[in-house]
Amino acid sequence: MSQNFQFIVCSRITEQNLSKSLGSAEYSYHFILKGYLPLLQKMGDVIEVDNPSEQVDDVYRQALEEGKRPLFLHFTAPQHVVSGIECPTILVFAWEYDTIPTEYWENNGKHDWRVGLSTVAGALVLSEHTVRAVKKAMGDDYPVVSVPTPTFEMMETLRVRSNRSEPLKRLAVEFSGLLIDSQDMRLTPYVPSAEEAEELALTESRYSYFLYTRGLELDAKEAELREREALVEKGEVEIEEQLRAELSANIQEHLEARNTVRFALGTLKRALLRQTLQYPEFEQFHSSISTVRKKLFQQEQTPIETNFDDVVHEDPVTDNGVFAEGVVYTAILNPLDLRKNWRDMLTAFCTALRDRNDAFLVIKVSVQFITRFSDELIEHLRRLDRFSCRVIIIKAHLSDKEYAHLMSGTSFYVNTSYGEGQCIPLTQALASGIPCISPAITAMEDYINTTCCLVPDSHIEPTHWQQDPRQSYRTVHHKISWPDLVEAFKYSYEIAHNDARRYVEMSDAAIEASREYNSLVVLEETLQNFLSHGVRVSA
Repeated sequence: MSQNFQFIVCSRITEQNLSKSLGSAEYSYHFILKGYLPLLQKMGDVIEVDNPSEQVDDVYRQALEEGKRPLFLHFTAPQHVVSGIECPTILVFAWEYDTIPTEYWENNGKHDWRVGLSTVAGALVLSEHTVRAVKKAMGDDYPVVSVPTPTFEMMETLRVRSNRSEPLKRLAVEFSGLLIDSQDMRLTPYVPSAEEAEELALTESRYSYFLYTRGLELDAKEAELREREALVEKGEVEIEEQLRAELSANIQEHLEARNTVRFALGTLKRALLRQTLQYPEFEQFHSSISTVRKKLFQQEQTPIETNFDDVVHEDPVTDNGVFAEGVVYTAILNPLDLRKNWRDMLTAFCTALRDRNDAFLVIKVSVQFITRFSDELIEHLRRLDRFSCRVIIIKAHLSDKEYAHLMSGTSFYVNTSYGEGQCIPLTQALASGIPCISPAITAMEDYINTTCCLVPDSHIEPTHWQQDPRQSYRTVHHKISWPDLVEAFKYSYEIAHNDARRYVEMSDAAIEASREYNSLVVLEETLQNFLSHGVRVSA
């Protein structure tokens, strides 16, 4: 029997702070919430809030007066659950490891996810893999169900308009943002001159000396505080906490100073190493190089106090365009998230198709500052054997129309990650009828199969939870087989050129896999059953 639901929803990332949160740990929850809205709107009314502790219970009480069943759906990781809310709360979160955190660090018990999960009415996760991980820690009777973000219906227009019978694509996307194209780079190995090498060595020695002297200052300060702390009696909690806060502030000051100098050093190095390159980012840093030099080479015994407000800028917004014709491979990822494993993707593509000038790897990156990624990307490209295929990087926030052009111009979508909580771009590609290259691991076990995808093998390796600063081995991730990935690129290229029938079969299978996995019809029934019989608290 249908219930009159009132869904109160919240994500820590909103439209207002989205651009400043690119690549952050919570970034994807904004898109999960947006993807959930059509499903929730089919089942009841939806109200978005941005301050749960102050807003949720007011909406909750009003909904009860109107005879509705209010539920607070909090789109966030369990360590961020808001306590003290009267309204029944259901967490919605993504997770890709085989275990959830059951330990805590930094004297914060909430890092143990069992704490947050035990305070809510239940959890909605995005895969059966995550359901198993939660139940392993919370018990088989814990109320949790897999309700992935719906993408099947939202891609209907693209599905209808795309020419799925033609695997050779013509990609044309115009956008405002940064474009890096391997065809426009001078990728010959760079060797610094003797003068440049001497300057870098001098910079590093001054940097090391600064860290050493600041470290001695910190050690002395810590020893002083420890001595004072030892005199504090057990009952004087306030004084003890004050001392701990003072110590923490000194440590933080040291870390900030260290990071400041590291950034300055990195800026100088990048300027020297980019003298042989021609792309927009070099111009961005060029004007600030002399300022950074002067501030780096101050007196040795004086701590370097640098204000980088005039150095750190957003990437320049310029009009750019991607035009490619042939076999187009697309990936959308945050390159600073090590789990995405873009290095294997890049090297396998350039190895498998190095002689194919009609093969394109387009990587659309979700990150606020691209410098750290672009430096490493260029170094990887330089180390490779000469190649005719092209690597294109797009750093921009694409409009719906631009995104549709990107997808409609894609022959194969590529994922090479160590694990996924769902991977919304991959499910959108399948819903659009785009065949994929992807391992069938973690959340992808629910929808990746050999009828719609080329599936490289993978093996497990020990790793740590992404947010664990100790980096303690408590779980595993899945390392893709690089030789299998190379073969998948080769085989997909052959399919695109010589087996259009096979391509159409894979496209049809991709659509069917998406329909069964996350269409609104399937998910509405699952969610309705869970809210009616699964959650622990009913209003």
